Amino acid sequence: MPKQITRVASRFINRMSLTLPIHEFSDYLASPPSPSLTNESALTDFFQRFSIHNSHCGLSANVIQSLERNLQDHLASLLLDIDVFKIEALPPAGQPVGRAADLEKHAAT
Repeated sequence: MPKQITRVASRFINRMSLTLPIHEFSDYLASPPSPSLTNESALTDFFQRFSIHNSHCGLSANVIQSLERNLQDHLASLLLDIDVFKIEALPPAGQPVGRAADLEKHAAT
């Protein structure tokens, strides 16, 4: 049995199949890639990773956006992978953590 929990996380992975060419990535992503392209060029693949930390609540997030194309059927997979986490020493298994601990405190009063 672990002595303590050190990281609590929730991860969301979304994959969208899109028909190529894609002209406006902003239709799908809040922070799309913005390379300088000419009329004769098109963005065919990309991979972006960035990390965010909110010091007020202590939460962090790793966000990955990527595009992988399949040349055979003119489709692309747009991936959005969001890992939200908090680094914090918490009690080991068997003891309530987070919202469950709050509910237990209120039930006892």
